[in-house]
Amino acid sequence: IIEDTLKKSEIFWYQPIEGLPKRFDTVPGSNWVFRSNQPTEEQLVRILSTYDIRKIIRMNGEEGTGVTPAEEKEIADRFSVDYIWVNAHIGYEQGKGYIGSLDEIQPHLDSGHVLIHCTAGADRTGYQVARYLQRNFNWSKDSLWNYTIKYNNWETFIGRGQSGYIKYMEAFYPYDEWKQNHK
Repeated sequence: IIEDTLKKSEIFWYQPIEGLPKRFDTVPGSNWVFRSNQPTEEQLVRILSTYDIRKIIRMNGEEGTGVTPAEEKEIADRFSVDYIWVNAHIGYEQGKGYIGSLDEIQPHLDSGHVLIHCTAGADRTGYQVARYLQRNFNWSKDSLWNYTIKYNNWETFIGRGQSGYIKYMEAFYPYDEWKQNHK
């Protein structure tokens, strides 16, 4: 139903919320699953104070964000929120994506009340959220593609055959199939 509603309206864009990370958003149809780029310490405190988040899944290092994993874990601990750091690039299989990371993260998303993020909230977060929507709401590959590219630049990068981005997309849309449908 949610996918049909989104298809009819073609509204996939998120609206930034003042004072929160620019890519902070609710995952459609989810049970309190939020996606984001790396929040600052202040933004993370605001998120945890405002939303019923019980678990944070982080898929990035410090990477110039100004917030280390250790600092983020300290904030999570203050709010009695579980904190999980996962390498987003575990177990790649052609046509399936990073299945090791998917296997590790997807059960956490299924439980709800989760904030999942990476540095930009675009690529690593994008493939995990797309896979979640595909598994739980049976979104079509093209609907997932349209939703996902609103948060990232895959259209340009994958169109040029850049393998790093292709590996992310393959979590929900095998590259050979995508090429057939996006000539």
